[in-house]
Amino acid sequence: MKIESINISEKKGTVKTPVESAQLEPGGVVGDSHFGSELMQVSFLASESIEAFGQSVGRTFPPGIFAENITFSELPHRGVHILDRMKIGDALLEVIQLGKKCHNNRCEIFMTAGKCIMPSEGFFCRVLNGGEIKPGDTVEYLPRTLKLRIITLSSRASRNIYEDKSGPLVKKIIADYMTAKNWNLEADVELIGDSAPLLRERIEQALKEGVRVIITNGGTGLSPSDIAPDVVTSLCSRMIPGIMEYIRVKYGANNPHALLSRGVAGMIDDTLIYTFPGSPRAVTEYSREILRTLEHLIFITRGLMIH
Repeated sequence: MKIESINISEKKGTVKTPVESAQLEPGGVVGDSHFGSELMQVSFLASESIEAFGQSVGRTFPPGIFAENITFSELPHRGVHILDRMKIGDALLEVIQLGKKCHNNRCEIFMTAGKCIMPSEGFFCRVLNGGEIKPGDTVEYLPRTLKLRIITLSSRASRNIYEDKSGPLVKKIIADYMTAKNWNLEADVELIGDSAPLLRERIEQALKEGVRVIITNGGTGLSPSDIAPDVVTSLCSRMIPGIMEYIRVKYGANNPHALLSRGVAGMIDDTLIYTFPGSPRAVTEYSREILRTLEHLIFITRGLMIH
């Protein structure tokens, strides 16, 4: 990706004017009407989109006419997705919205161009780290990445008495799903004994490494060695009770033993954590259910209300 033009305006909903350079800071483009916005801070529109629209109506449109802050070329072949990042020199931006609502055909942009293509073709970023930008700068595109840590608790498997099949199975199920949704997945599987201090240590290490989703397998029942829910609950800043309640009711209808699981789901600051039973059948069932809300919860933990 490459910056073709940087554009600003003093008033929202108006055509923007190209400038020779700009300063990005948390809050947006310094001097632009959207500076200080909580989320929609910097707008992007591909020059290819502008050219295609111009050809369809037999006109040529200058940069900024659709109120984009950054007109760029070379759209990523995979497209752009929520939580992708853009690095421009020292500046780092994060995609937080695709398109937007139109101003009901009453804004200056629509009056001037005859149509606004930002609602369907543009995207918006928030600034994570500031820096100066100028036309001609290269935009390094960083696809969104999810760090996942899977921790299987089994004293016997950790002593090689039998193979851990649950951890690799969870990894495969989630990797297949998230890859299909255009996420890069960094997933690790760990195997430890049924030890509360060791589990706490592994979870705290994962948090230090920036892991966003933690899943434990095993240790959710009622035997003396089943300590996963107790350790996880003691670490969580918020619980998400509905997920595990639903799973217990759904699968307990046909298998009463499923009602005995003490599995929990919660958040440790902005990291999601789930405790699964240890059997391959159970982790398949639990994985299937948490994937229904996982991406949405990731967005929420990043401060995005996307429905």
